[in-house]
Amino acid sequence: LERRRAAPVHDVDRPHPLLDTSTEDVQLEAHLVDAIDRALGHPPRIRVAPGTTLIEIGADVGGIFVVLDGTVRLNSRTPTGEQILHEQSTGSIIGLLSLASKRRAMLQCVAVTEVRAIPVTLEQLAHALDVDPDLSGLLNRVLIGSLARRLRRSDELQVELDQSLIALSEARAELVAQARMATLGDLSAGLAHELNNPTAAVIRSMEHVADDVTSGGLLDDETAAVVREHFASEPPSTSEVRTRRREFAAVVDDGRLAGRLADLGVPDVDTARAWASLPEPERARRLAAARLGVQLHHAVSAGRRVQSLVDSLRAYVRGDDGAGTWVPDVDVERTIDHAVRLLSHRLDRVDLAIAAQPVPTIPGRPGALQIVWGNLVSNAIDAAAGSDGIEISIELDQPDAHHVRVRVTDNGPGIEPAVADRIFEPRFTTKHGQVRFGLGLGLSICRQIVHEHGGTITVDSRPGATVFTVLLPVEAPDE
Repeated sequence: LERRRAAPVHDVDRPHPLLDTSTEDVQLEAHLVDAIDRALGHPPRIRVAPGTTLIEIGADVGGIFVVLDGTVRLNSRTPTGEQILHEQSTGSIIGLLSLASKRRAMLQCVAVTEVRAIPVTLEQLAHALDVDPDLSGLLNRVLIGSLARRLRRSDELQVELDQSLIALSEARAELVAQARMATLGDLSAGLAHELNNPTAAVIRSMEHVADDVTSGGLLDDETAAVVREHFASEPPSTSEVRTRRREFAAVVDDGRLAGRLADLGVPDVDTARAWASLPEPERARRLAAARLGVQLHHAVSAGRRVQSLVDSLRAYVRGDDGAGTWVPDVDVERTIDHAVRLLSHRLDRVDLAIAAQPVPTIPGRPGALQIVWGNLVSNAIDAAAGSDGIEISIELDQPDAHHVRVRVTDNGPGIEPAVADRIFEPRFTTKHGQVRFGLGLGLSICRQIVHEHGGTITVDSRPGATVFTVLLPVEAPDE
């Protein structure tokens, strides 16, 4: 006959024993030890010294250990060495999982402190469960508590691992960026030399040509004066040219001639009328002289622009070497100019306004600050790209005696309040899921640079107006 035990009857008002959380873990473990003592006649205890291995990886598990006092840890072996998986979360029952699954030990159990424990063999455990049916419930509750602690610790380890992997990925990306900048730094000196020397030669040659043409006797005085005037004058902007074309067309019968006069920088209606009334040979000579002066001016301006771009590039590279050159008198307006110059290829369709008030110089790294302004402007261009017209303003002023302030404003759609607090986090982006950092560095790096200078960077955003504000101290920050 098969021996059957009667199912225990529980009070409906009391929770199931496995779900009863009113008893503390320490009390449960004490009840478990009492039940084992009753069932097995107070089995012997053992004491082991710190560092003693109770269970070895791969060993046959013939029983369990009930830890009474002390701390044990569970280790795993990896190609990089031993890894501690559980210590404070180990629990008082060791070896039951491997025993129940009839598998060899998956982890090593080592005493961290002096440990007092009850070794219980498989036969003793089976006998105790047969003698005392309540022992099964106690054993399950203690085991579930131990496993819950281990599971929570495993979840914590998984979160820590994910965070470590993210940090590692960020560190790797920054190292790659630094390596690229180091390579660019090695190339910049040669690049500057190769560009500056021929560019300087072109500038000098154009200036000599202008000097020879205007004062070498090749032209009459009046024609030479026209060349000299247009060589020394800044050409009008595109909007000014359009306005002058309309004005000149009203007083000059020839529309094509009106356009040529405007393109060559003829300053006003009276001059345009006077040139148009000249006899054809004289007018042609004067137009040719003006065109020669304008072209010489363009050639010299282009050469100087190449030189300024090389200077900006070298300043950018010097500022990104991780330490950089700390100087006591940084001209903040100049760092803004350098940054804007490097972004000129993206400013063709941008209405950029720079309002710079006189401010004192500050201590800092010029190239690093250039990175901040360049990145803020680049992000503003990206943010406002969907607007009808991209408008960006850069304001430099001194709000008090101790700080200078730079504000970069764009007319984009704004930053959602839900993500505004996260935009300075590494690798965070709202640009269609793509990680893009303008000049190659993110807002997190901008904040790092600003903090390094003892300053602050904040953002205030609403649809149509996003303002990044950077405050920098006039005095050097503490180390």
